[in-house]
Amino acid sequence: MSEYPFPPSWYAGPTLDPAHPQADVVAVSHEYAGPTLDPAKSRTNPPFTQSSRRPSGSLRRADRLVAYATPILPNFSFDLHACLTRDGMTRSQEGDPYDSDADAEDDFKLDLGRHAQLAPITTAEPTEWAHLKPKERRRRLKRRERRAEDSNPIKRVARKRRSEATPIRTNLDTSAIPVASSGWVAIPRPGPSGLGHDLTRLIGVLGMKLIHWDGRAAHPLLDAAGRVVGVLAGRPRDRGWDQIIATAEREIRCARLQTSTEGRTNRRGKFSSLATGISLGGGQKKPGNLHHTKADNVLLRHLCDNVFLRVAHFGSSMFASYAPDIHSYYRSTLHALLAHDSSLQRNFLGSVFAACTYNFGPATVTKPHLDRANLAWGWCVITALGRFNPDLGGHLILWDLGLVIRFPPGSTILIPSAILTHSNVPIADGEERFSFTQYASGHLFRYVDNGFKTDKAFEAQATKEQLQRREESRATRWAEGVSMFSKLSDLSDLST
Repeated sequence: MSEYPFPPSWYAGPTLDPAHPQADVVAVSHEYAGPTLDPAKSRTNPPFTQSSRRPSGSLRRADRLVAYATPILPNFSFDLHACLTRDGMTRSQEGDPYDSDADAEDDFKLDLGRHAQLAPITTAEPTEWAHLKPKERRRRLKRRERRAEDSNPIKRVARKRRSEATPIRTNLDTSAIPVASSGWVAIPRPGPSGLGHDLTRLIGVLGMKLIHWDGRAAHPLLDAAGRVVGVLAGRPRDRGWDQIIATAEREIRCARLQTSTEGRTNRRGKFSSLATGISLGGGQKKPGNLHHTKADNVLLRHLCDNVFLRVAHFGSSMFASYAPDIHSYYRSTLHALLAHDSSLQRNFLGSVFAACTYNFGPATVTKPHLDRANLAWGWCVITALGRFNPDLGGHLILWDLGLVIRFPPGSTILIPSAILTHSNVPIADGEERFSFTQYASGHLFRYVDNGFKTDKAFEAQATKEQLQRREESRATRWAEGVSMFSKLSDLSDLST
């Protein structure tokens, strides 16, 4: 019998009656007119209906959004421990083997290997400036950097949409989630084992709640204390966004066929991927840009200079909109790193995230995992791409919240991926799913906090008083990080 290896005491959800499992479906937008899934029916040969309808009438847009908004209540019928135990019994009866070590998190390591001598990828100068003289390129680059730093990351339309957003309330006790003793990163946590990720099993047998999100309207995720711990960000209300997403999908599809990772898999799932940006780990003495082969460097530079610049800007803007304090912390840390070491290159001007990953698929479906090397209270931006039926697969599963969220291609979700176990519902055979993520390693923040030193270098040079102050900071760091999460009332004040 498969059991959840630890009691999630920090999750305050009520218990589920094992004798009466039922599907719990919540529609979060009336703009979506597609079908709902009947968990009792098979997912074979489903109807593919995906349309958007706007309510008619003479009401203004803001009034229509309020009039048609659907309140979303906590999942009062989900108990993670009970549903995992019940699913393990079901799988044992079916004779379904499962490798309990398959989901184990490996320590983060940066493998420079034989490519360490290659120059790091840089996207500082756009390719359309190639015909300009070096002096003119430098002048334009400095001007663009000034504009990017001086601009307000939250536009008026984003503030308006934030004030209209309907929250999704949960019973998560964020402050009680265990993290590393330093407070910078998360710790390995035994995840769900012996699980089938089929949608009907998740919402029918396990009793998780299906959020039937249209992928457009924004919905902040609230914990038990009312903190905004994530957001279903949606997508910009831009008529050209569909074309941007179509181009991004085409670029990833072409890049997958040329990358050196084609055919490889990683610990998060059976799909290939490439990460680029600034990171620290694996025994490094200072931060550095991730290194790749020459061919992969060319591919990554092309992707970062292409339509993904716009996708990255949207994710960073939504980060600033719903977590302004954490966004400001990311921004100041990244600026400090770049000012301290001129060899470091950021992926995108206008984005505060130090690194990003292109998941090439062709079926990007992750296993339950934590991105525990990221900043513990930091957010990760996930943008779904590809051609798949979002009613039947590709959903984002947030195990600690008991939520299964419909995640259409072209939409973006932000979550604290270091502390929330997450995965995806499989897509159908013949479909394709990619994703683009942005994040920052917690080790970068520790490096800056140590005065641009690793722990080892800091301890070798620090006085007793400095070491004592650091120990005091370690004891309160997680609480201080949690205090950076915003509350809806705080965001409402910022909108006025």
